[in-house]
Amino acid sequence: MGETLEHPSINPQREFAKRKIGQIIDNITTKGAPYWLFFYLGVPLFLLAIFYLVPQDMKDAIFIMHIPLTNLQSLLLHGYTHSGQNHILGNVAMYLVGITFVFAFEDNKKILTYASVLFFTLVILLSAGLSLVLFEMKGVSGITSQGFSAVVAAFYAYGLYSLIRYMFEELNLLNIPPIGMMNTPQKIVFGVLIALFGVALVVVIQSSLQWGQFIVSGTTFSNGIAHFAGFISGLLIPALISLKYRDRLGEYTLAYNVLVALSAAFGVVLYLKYLL
Repeated sequence: MGETLEHPSINPQREFAKRKIGQIIDNITTKGAPYWLFFYLGVPLFLLAIFYLVPQDMKDAIFIMHIPLTNLQSLLLHGYTHSGQNHILGNVAMYLVGITFVFAFEDNKKILTYASVLFFTLVILLSAGLSLVLFEMKGVSGITSQGFSAVVAAFYAYGLYSLIRYMFEELNLLNIPPIGMMNTPQKIVFGVLIALFGVALVVVIQSSLQWGQFIVSGTTFSNGIAHFAGFISGLLIPALISLKYRDRLGEYTLAYNVLVALSAAFGVVLYLKYLL
């Protein structure tokens, strides 16, 4: 008599979880020592060095951005400057949370590199320019702006973008027929997926508006427009760079990037209503 071999059934959910966890481990372990040293050690130490080693009178004269503007170099330097210990410790902690999400879910080092360069330069300049324009329009003067918050917001948004993209990229591997050819179970699954896209859209919009609020605390306030500019940039910059440098750019990833762009545009419209 022949011998019958029984193969244990494969649990799709377990296999999916194992595959995604494996991808996270790969994303973290393949970044390389230079990336870990720069993002987890270099950036925080640079911020702490400015805070502790630069005298306050030098910060006031050169680093901190005054409104109206009194020195051009402060357009960039103010983004790395802090005068209060709680301010810098809070920003460093939030930055480390954001960059950890990026390290876990971003699988393309070129996108990480180019996006970070733009975060550390363009995002700070953009937030400074928008702050100057807004306060000029509102007739506000005699205030100052400083802090790493715009960059923190950008990395936080980048981490959110990477997390959702990481999950939705799985759809590129599925053989999904056109809607007209779907059976009832497939239509149900497809409807759930579209609903998840909608949830992602709501999360992005809500997060952008929360970052953009002006919150007063004593004699200081959070510069909402700088935070909002950082957050929106943290969504759009990685999405745009991925069009050139992401090898596996399936139709669902493209659809996700389009949704990110639309949500960012919608968030800008809502934020303008908030400002006006």
